[in-house]
Amino acid sequence: VRSLGASLTDWITGMGGEPRFAAFAEAYMSLERGILDAAATSANVAYDQRLYEVADYINGPLYGFDSTINAVNRQVWDALPADLQQILIEEGAKHELEALRLATVQGRAAIERITGTGIQLVEFSPEVQAQSRQVAIECVIPGWLERVGYGSAKRCTGAIDPVSPSTAPSATPTFRPTPSPSQAGATPTPLLSERGIRAVELFNAAVGPIVGVRIEADGTVTELR
Repeated sequence: VRSLGASLTDWITGMGGEPRFAAFAEAYMSLERGILDAAATSANVAYDQRLYEVADYINGPLYGFDSTINAVNRQVWDALPADLQQILIEEGAKHELEALRLATVQGRAAIERITGTGIQLVEFSPEVQAQSRQVAIECVIPGWLERVGYGSAKRCTGAIDPVSPSTAPSATPTFRPTPSPSQAGATPTPLLSERGIRAVELFNAAVGPIVGVRIEADGTVTELR
């Protein structure tokens, strides 16, 4: 399965797939020749790249939302007149709200667009969705914690067994930061970077309430629903 990032690679691995990094420009040819069995991408992009010509099915849902920023050098910003700064701030806020508004319908519209070509939509069953969530907890979040500097996690190297929603544990100990070297008898402390701590704080404040999980101080993951 073509992957487009580290988190998606962890998810594909946990679901029992074999992730492959490949430029998206190569996806069409790779699917056509059987080098790839599948390519993870959005329905809109798949339509624009005519992947429906070399694939029979589109599967999901697998949700993703890209976050982008417009960065301005501080000296350049400070040199702008105050009224122009205010205009840019207000227009940025409008753009953000419009992006959020479109996000509520964009996915459905994209699916209708590509299924209109004849490609068949096969939605994940409740069992597959439950397994996908378990993989997110046991593979995706630990991998992300390692990358942001919140200790060191054991990489996800194989498929995670499915767990039904009714039997999923309320607190899943999926990850613990690697202790730092300590003297005999001393309590080991995790190798945590300031960047990693801040990333977890932001996750718990902005992302956790939406996806229904919280990352604890020791790196374990607790389900909130």
